[in-house]
Amino acid sequence: MKIFIIWFLCFFLTLNLTAEWKPVRKLSSNDISVSLNENMGQCIGTSGDSIHVVFRDVKGNGSAVYYKHSFDGGNSWSSDTCLTGNASKIDFPSIAVSGQHIHIDYRDTLAGQNVSCYINSSDAGITWGQKKIIGYYYWWPSIAAFGNNVYMSLNSNETGNSEVWCRRSTNNGTDWDSVVRISNALKRSEDPAIAASDGYVYLAWNDTRNNDTMQIYYRRSTDNGITWGTETNLSNTHKWKNVYAPMLSARGSHVDAVWMMGLNNIQHKHSSDYGATWTEDDTLMIGRSSLYPSIIRDGNNVHLISSGSVSGLLYQNSFDGGATWQKDTGLVSPANKPGSAFVAVTRSAVHLIWTDQRSGHNALYYMRSKQNNKSIDIIAVPNQFCIGTAFSISFVTTGNFSSDNMFTAQLSDEKGNFSNPVSIGILKSQNSGIINAVLPENVAAGTAYRIRIISSNPIFTGSDNGANLILNPLPIVSITGQKTAKENEKCSYQANITDGTYLWSITNGTIEGTVSNETVNVTWGKSGKGVLKLIESTKYGCIDSLISDVNIAMNQIDELPKRTGIELIIKPNPLNENAIFEITSNNDIFVCIQIVNSFGITVNSINNILIKAGRKMIEWNGIDFGGNLLPTGIYFIELSDGNFKIAEKAVIIR
Repeated sequence: MKIFIIWFLCFFLTLNLTAEWKPVRKLSSNDISVSLNENMGQCIGTSGDSIHVVFRDVKGNGSAVYYKHSFDGGNSWSSDTCLTGNASKIDFPSIAVSGQHIHIDYRDTLAGQNVSCYINSSDAGITWGQKKIIGYYYWWPSIAAFGNNVYMSLNSNETGNSEVWCRRSTNNGTDWDSVVRISNALKRSEDPAIAASDGYVYLAWNDTRNNDTMQIYYRRSTDNGITWGTETNLSNTHKWKNVYAPMLSARGSHVDAVWMMGLNNIQHKHSSDYGATWTEDDTLMIGRSSLYPSIIRDGNNVHLISSGSVSGLLYQNSFDGGATWQKDTGLVSPANKPGSAFVAVTRSAVHLIWTDQRSGHNALYYMRSKQNNKSIDIIAVPNQFCIGTAFSISFVTTGNFSSDNMFTAQLSDEKGNFSNPVSIGILKSQNSGIINAVLPENVAAGTAYRIRIISSNPIFTGSDNGANLILNPLPIVSITGQKTAKENEKCSYQANITDGTYLWSITNGTIEGTVSNETVNVTWGKSGKGVLKLIESTKYGCIDSLISDVNIAMNQIDELPKRTGIELIIKPNPLNENAIFEITSNNDIFVCIQIVNSFGITVNSINNILIKAGRKMIEWNGIDFGGNLLPTGIYFIELSDGNFKIAEKAVIIR
């Protein structure tokens, strides 16, 4: 008795000194014997501050799948919802969450055969669709989702041989593609864990193809599950004879894999390049008789949980992406006989569920902890943009950032993939704020872009904005017509035909009739320079413009002389405050500089500048004629001497 009291006090002190955990809460109600899946099939999922849980219980005349949720970070919970009705044999449910879409699979029986089934909700678990049979598979399935894509791992069993399969839906479970075989070996290929992120899908499973030694094999798809890479032995870097029970977690380009080594330790591997390469093995919870580990990553914060009959429920975490780990912590006494356990994270907390027998039978329990880590979450960003647009990104942070920290907003590719992100704005700050960003003009139009924010000190990757963003193209502006004219000559000019709008304007001439058609008729004025400007707007409201200079001659039509040997460079571009106009010329020349806004209005100028042969730097403080700072927008910097003109586009971000 004294020994037990001493052990309990040590366990209790360890729990309270290492983490700030809220009290344990019983989740299941009117339960008889609750069970979860093995670690390969996740039983808790999150989206924002919403938490979704699935479990099995035995009530009435058989077992059924039950579901419940919390929309406030675990403070309050819905009642148990029975999704399947009581049947003779239903077990091993798992869950995947993608925004408002909740996907659940489980094993059932039909006419004496095991079947893998699927059910979903499109309104965050308020209402549910009808059950779908995905296929006749002896072992239980697991599930993953990203965006509109849903992936199920399936596990067949023949005499002396079992195989892993995968089936995919691209429209949130409405329709399902044909099944794809993943494992290709004799003997046992079992307990497949599945994860998905961006356009990548990952599978890991137990396999005995190597002389009956249980190993962890792995395979990935880089194209949303259409094709698959080679089968790889993920656990071949150590000499343990038996490894078992893999579990996968994917977040952005990061993939974490954990499994049991014998009955004493947990093995961990990490990939930061979408599963292409992996770190060396980490051995965790050494000698703790840990079983069925569950892992989740949130930026550089990694959380691991495992349960065992000797050490109870154990928790271990890393603050540096898995490079180093804190000491494992006991959360539930082995006297309560904890069973399968799962971990998930929201913006503000770590969430755990597990079963144990403190009530005299297996029931479902829940605990949460304030995360002692960091987060960067985007809270406001438009859902449609025009390429080249300047806009603001509002974000909130938790945790501490250094005084020299830089937040950088990054744009994914058109598929939402951040393997090669584009920086679109920066902010030096330690706290939440607003980043002024500009979309580059060289990105492609698309409907599945994402934005995320990273920090420099410490290095941390925040969550993406959580929804697909639409990038609309700029209009392709062109003016077709003559470049020289006589005084008072009538000319016609043509724009490229689009489904948007047109706005023509002219200097040293008049426009006859409407200014909003794709064709415009003009009468040029006196000899000198005439300017024709066209502003086009697409149906999405994306605007671009083009200026065409026309040389007006008194007696004959002369082509504008071509000017070589002069160059204008704007530094920096985009600019926030001052800019440098770097002018390089082969000859001595007097020029003037005009700053023209996107409406064709000259807002400032610098006149009578002598450029000697070579390079000259001219500083401009970003103001207009009245000394006012020009607002965020696109401007044209025009350099001319009356006989020629060159122009460069500049972007101002305030």
